[in-house]
This record gives sequence, C-alpha cells and structure tokens, in this order.
Amino acid sequence: MSTEITVDDAAHALWSVGDGRGRQPGSFTSALLTAIGHADLGNRARLFEAFPGLLQAVMLAQSVNGREELARLLAA
Repeated sequence: MSTEITVDDAAHALWSVGDGRGRQPGSFTSALLTAIGHADLGNRARLFEAFPGLLQAVMLAQSVNGREELARLLAA
C-alpha cells in the first residue's frame, strides 16, 4: 500500500532535516516532528497510523535520494 505524501508533508520533512528547500511548520507539526525524531519503533508505528504521509516523508528526508524525491514533489 502506497502512502500519499502531501506537499506540506514534504516541505516540513525537508525543513526538519535542515534542507533549505523545506518550509517551517506550525507549532503542532513542529512538536509532531520532534516526537517522530524521538520515537522508538513501536511509537513510530502508532504515529504512522495517524500521520502516514508525514512519517513516510520524514523517512525519505533522512536519505539523500529521498530528499531529492521530496524536492521533486515540491516542484510539481
């Protein structure tokens, strides 16, 4: 099953890894990104249930090729 990553998901995930192509999220999403960064595998699975696109975008943003994929999504 493929998870849809929104433009906002991509922009916020890129920002979370310091990529200048990203965009700073609001306070809730910032807190959520912090939680994702600190979550163990079990809690990441729980977060994935509620925020699948953002979780997938964060995982992509943690790799160079994934960042390029997210940047292409932003440019589309």
